[in-house]
Amino acid sequence: MGRRLFLLRHAPVALAEGICYGRSDVALRQPVAEHARAAQAHLPRELAVFSSPLQRCRLLAEALHPAPQIDARLAEMDFGDWELRSWNEVPREGLDAWARDPLGYSVAGGESGEQVRTRVLAALHEILAANAGDVLIVSHGGPLRFVRAALLGADFMAEGFPLGALYCLQAPAAGQAQWRQLSAHQLVQQVAL
Repeated sequence: MGRRLFLLRHAPVALAEGICYGRSDVALRQPVAEHARAAQAHLPRELAVFSSPLQRCRLLAEALHPAPQIDARLAEMDFGDWELRSWNEVPREGLDAWARDPLGYSVAGGESGEQVRTRVLAALHEILAANAGDVLIVSHGGPLRFVRAALLGADFMAEGFPLGALYCLQAPAAGQAQWRQLSAHQLVQQVAL
């Protein structure tokens, strides 16, 4: 089997539903042990592990590997003035502008989708160039959607990346143009508070 890239999203956070928490370093709702055990059942023993520095990812990566490599470029989008506000409190015109242009629009004090995509894909290319074997990236919904879309040649808006999910992609074989998705697993239940 060829080289594989595993993409793992953190579990639900300890905030009420409907809060925008992007770059904010919020805690997980539950300890990482159960999520890590579930992930280990689908991961090879030998792999390089990279993680966002935010604790909801970093703690999971540390439970899966004794020395994960932390890369700030794998952090979630900075939502600026929207951070830690209820989505219901975010001005409708801002949400509409973001929906019309998810790559170009940026919230005051935050970053655009294009800025996120640029930094995440730069990290991805460096990670893949430096690691010939299997790789695990522990990150967030936005960054992982950009990675999956770039490697599969898909629209990043076409499919979400659920909390607690693990996807496995395989590098192209000789004569193939792009990566392919081998599996997807929902490792933790998404339960409302």
